[in-house]
Amino acid sequence: MIRKTWLAYHDPLTNLGNRLLFTERLEHGVARAARDETLLAVIFLDFDNFKHVNDSMGHKAGDELLIGVATRLKEILRSSDTLSRFGGDEFTILIENYHSLTEVNAITRKITESFKTPFSVEVKSIYISVSMGISIYPTDGDKADALLRNADSAMYRAKKQGGGCLRFYTLELTETAQRRINVESEIRNAIKNNELRLNFQPQFDAQNGHLIGAEALLRWHSSTMGEVSPGIFIPIAEESPIINELGRWVLETACRQAKEWLESYQINFRMAVNISVRQIQKDEFIQQVVDILDETGLPPKKLELEVTEGIVMNQAETERLQKLREMGIKISIDDFGTGYSSLSYLRDLPVDRLKIDQSFVRDIGSNSRDEAIVRAIIAMGHAHGLDIIAEGVEESEQKDFLRHEGCDELQGYLMGRPMPQASFARLLEQNNLTNMV
Repeated sequence: MIRKTWLAYHDPLTNLGNRLLFTERLEHGVARAARDETLLAVIFLDFDNFKHVNDSMGHKAGDELLIGVATRLKEILRSSDTLSRFGGDEFTILIENYHSLTEVNAITRKITESFKTPFSVEVKSIYISVSMGISIYPTDGDKADALLRNADSAMYRAKKQGGGCLRFYTLELTETAQRRINVESEIRNAIKNNELRLNFQPQFDAQNGHLIGAEALLRWHSSTMGEVSPGIFIPIAEESPIINELGRWVLETACRQAKEWLESYQINFRMAVNISVRQIQKDEFIQQVVDILDETGLPPKKLELEVTEGIVMNQAETERLQKLREMGIKISIDDFGTGYSSLSYLRDLPVDRLKIDQSFVRDIGSNSRDEAIVRAIIAMGHAHGLDIIAEGVEESEQKDFLRHEGCDELQGYLMGRPMPQASFARLLEQNNLTNMV
């Protein structure tokens, strides 16, 4: 009976209190702070890139790291502070009975400094950084749930700003969080109410100018909010389960359209579709792709899936991509050069094409460093048998440089902006694979 009671309030891995125990102590702490007119702080901690430890070293190593983190945090905190593990790599700290933010800042500095020392995991030295969010009673909430929620929002802001830092809660965070909730709800309605559409940006052979494909780009005209920028709603969707439903809609719609164009124009044409991390993490994703290709009749070799470098650095996702590639589907690394780019990984990655990020293309002609990076990407891609496509080509000087350096394909406003289905169909009719560059 005693053991069951203990388990109800504690995390068996770290022996720290769990969410239930922390919430109860926070509620009591708020009552004391109100009575004694003292301050109270809630710190929400999340470890940056902890998932990479689990993925590369296994869950046993991840557990060992969590135990080491708990031990180190306990050594830093006062006996009157409450440290809990909420789950995964999320920890919370309750600091009571203090009278100025200077005391809280001193504790957070100790935490930050302590993480500069590596953790020993399976005889290896592992460095991790921590993102922290803080809410203060009574200015940031006078109830336990509000303080927790607001500390979590502040921590989320810290992670969005690159991690490894501390952020205090502000009212702006609550307003931002509410906007996110509203947009996510509207996205669900958008799927049901047929408010979504695809635009298509043409892709060309850099050497002969032939139109060879298109990238499907999601657009949304909301009945309540008007035209919503993809830069707003796509990041929100990617952090929610709704991305799987949204991603399926995009993939199915793009494949159906590609099949229609292939039959109508008898062209050598492929359709590129962006795939999110959440989609490829799902075990059923491969079967979903198979089902969509069967339903639409699009040959696998006419479909290209664009993924980020982060996905192909993960073993489980890499194996799924390999299975898709074995079916004949092309795999492209989007925004190449902005993430983990490594020559050592290119040898074994299941990819066919590298897409040079537009940030490097933008300054061709004025930035010799970016030009050198572009040359290096083209050279190392070709050395590994990969095709190279450059996005964001907007000026003739950029196009000429890329062609001269041997870039295989081009995409950008210079050759064609994203356009609705009807406009792209007219492009196919008018050009019929003639030189457009």
